[in-house]
Amino acid sequence: MAFEVQIVGKLALAALLGAIIGIERELKHKPLGLRTNVLIAVAGALAMITGVELSRRFGGDSGRLAAALIQGLGFLGAGAIIHGRSSVMGLTTAALLLVVAGVGLAAGAGAWVLAISVTAFTLVMLTTFGSLERALHTKCESVTYSLKTADPSQLLVELNRVLGEHNVRFHSVHVASDGDAQRVDFAVCSSADLNNTLLTRSLIIGGSVTEQASL
Repeated sequence: MAFEVQIVGKLALAALLGAIIGIERELKHKPLGLRTNVLIAVAGALAMITGVELSRRFGGDSGRLAAALIQGLGFLGAGAIIHGRSSVMGLTTAALLLVVAGVGLAAGAGAWVLAISVTAFTLVMLTTFGSLERALHTKCESVTYSLKTADPSQLLVELNRVLGEHNVRFHSVHVASDGDAQRVDFAVCSSADLNNTLLTRSLIIGGSVTEQASL
């Protein structure tokens, strides 16, 4: 009976820790939400508990199931990563998949202090490091612009000069007629401050913003 209680306790702890991380992701409207984090953590605990039990009964390496789980999550993480011409998105989601699985594995192994500590560290990282990146102006934000102007050449020259000062380039530039004006579509990957500067310069030299979207 005590053994069954231990199993339930390990699974419950894994689910709780996964839920804590999942709630933080839900509050920020991220794709790796509450249910997914709970399921990954429980899967990690289940893999570890089952591996240990099979090893106890039949011998062999108790870590094989855990290793297989990590490999499988690696494929899921690769699918969560989106490659663009100017940026790579989904890296945090892919990394979090492995972290939550690791938390579940630790809970399943009975290393409760390790599981709780990693969860706490992960929460601190998710809630504070984003602000730190923005404060350091190192976070690359991919934004597409659609601008209307009477003189697209002047607009592009001016914006290219601004980007050149920050070692940033245009991506996917397209110019097309839009009534009496010309529409210029382009994408950049830069800091939020630089994106604001681009908008200001566009308006100063006669451009009008018809669309701005973060990727």
